[in-house]
Amino acid sequence: MRTVIIPRDIFSIEFILVLMLFPQIYGDLTPYRINIFVNLIAIVYILYLLFFDDGVIFTKNFFIAFGLYLVFISYAAISVLWGPSPDYSFSKLARLFTLAPLLMIVSALVATKKERVYRLLRCTLFVSLIVSVVSVYTLFDPKLSPWHILPPDSHIGIGRVIGIGLPIALFFVINSTNNRDRLLNIFFILLLLLSFLPSNSRAPVIASILSVIVLVTMYYKNKGKKVLLVLVAAITSLLTTILLVGPNLPTIDRVSKLLRGDLDSSAISRLEQYELAYQFWLESPVLGNGIGSFPILRHGPGHEYRDYPHNIFLEVLSELGLVGFLLLSFILMYSILTFTRNHNSNKESSIIFAIFAYSIINASISFDLANNRLLFFSIGLLSTLFVNHNIVRIQVNLQSKLENGDLTLSSAK
Repeated sequence: MRTVIIPRDIFSIEFILVLMLFPQIYGDLTPYRINIFVNLIAIVYILYLLFFDDGVIFTKNFFIAFGLYLVFISYAAISVLWGPSPDYSFSKLARLFTLAPLLMIVSALVATKKERVYRLLRCTLFVSLIVSVVSVYTLFDPKLSPWHILPPDSHIGIGRVIGIGLPIALFFVINSTNNRDRLLNIFFILLLLLSFLPSNSRAPVIASILSVIVLVTMYYKNKGKKVLLVLVAAITSLLTTILLVGPNLPTIDRVSKLLRGDLDSSAISRLEQYELAYQFWLESPVLGNGIGSFPILRHGPGHEYRDYPHNIFLEVLSELGLVGFLLLSFILMYSILTFTRNHNSNKESSIIFAIFAYSIINASISFDLANNRLLFFSIGLLSTLFVNHNIVRIQVNLQSKLENGDLTLSSAK
């Protein structure tokens, strides 16, 4: 399979999916909400497959994972009954009921065909590289930072877009059959590592490195020497660049402080939020305080704006209690179980699982549950990537539907 993006990839549904996953790269560049437009395109794509193409294909694994998610958000909806305020609760529920299910469904449709999966990986790496080029450019101008050029909400948004590219580029290096593509992806790895330096992002750096470790672990037995050679070359080049450019770079400075235990205001604030979430959970450990309750409990009545503890597990514990935590854990554990049962039959599963690991690590450090889009997306991919068995195909013949409303549902085992 091709590992370098080609022009027609940019006009694919997979490229639209990348825009859905990382709205930080365009933000509010126009008076209109581009992300709403992107989401509508994804819905139109699903309808096209259903009514005009070969139908939509889902695995039974996906139905189980999706069903578990529906149980989870149903409980979240019920928790409004005992929450402190319904206004913010309904706003948060709206995102959980719309965007996350849409991402799971579309990712499952993409995962039914190998060429779609590779196109998705190429498009994701392409977007990551664009942001990386901007970030590296700021290395040569001390007055600039990447978030002064791109529209992300924060440095974390930039880091997340860059970080996802690293395991993908390494996967392409390992599996490329073309030496030119392999060398090109090695260069991409170096570019991505360099772009971390001015990004001022700690959490995405940690998540990206750990996801690479996950990928290397799965490949080490068969291709360990090749993987280690690439990583040693990339890290050596990175260290050389740090020595040439100077160690006083934002990311290096923040990571070194963290390792020394010299916490900055951001890290201290996170720890305080973790402690608050834990205390709120103790107030109602089984059922939780209700979806969207964290900001009201933290700031008092009337402060119904978006706030969260920057850790989805503590967020769920404080708002939905042990019941919600267990329901979320079932979804994640089932995704991991699906991978462990099938990964030997599909090499693409290794990179999907690495992306899944990347999303969980990030979700444990930043953003709220509804905004960790990559997590739900990777769950849909993991549950559908093995589409050679237990298939359910849903197809609507438009002409027949217009005549008598028939719906064709067939399954193959």
